[in-house]
Amino acid sequence: MGAVVASILVIDDAPDVLEVFRAILESKGHAVVEALDGKRGLALYRQEPFDLVITDIFMPEISGFEVLSTIKRTCPDQKIIATSALEDVLEQAQKYGADALLLKPFGVWALVEVVREVLGGEGHSSSKF
Repeated sequence: MGAVVASILVIDDAPDVLEVFRAILESKGHAVVEALDGKRGLALYRQEPFDLVITDIFMPEISGFEVLSTIKRTCPDQKIIATSALEDVLEQAQKYGADALLLKPFGVWALVEVVREVLGGEGHSSSKF
């Protein structure tokens, strides 16, 4: 398959949503690590660096807003995409530091494009898209 394009941490409390993210992102050459909640996501984030974090907003224990603010406070340059089914919630996520927004439900190409846009500034190859 070749070299990994980017390492991506996906945080979402819905296992089926994580499956969709994994299938799409891995088909484009990315290495994907999953977390079913914000608490586990932050723990994984502290263990290893990621090129990109994708987080849902509404999750038990620790919300996506807290994930965003915690990561951006410690690593302001970390690229993060926020996801939600509510547009006004996504607008709020920008205030917490989200670099891009993805409205659920999303299509394959919407995800591919937003990931390419966010990673594009990092010098990652977009030929896999």
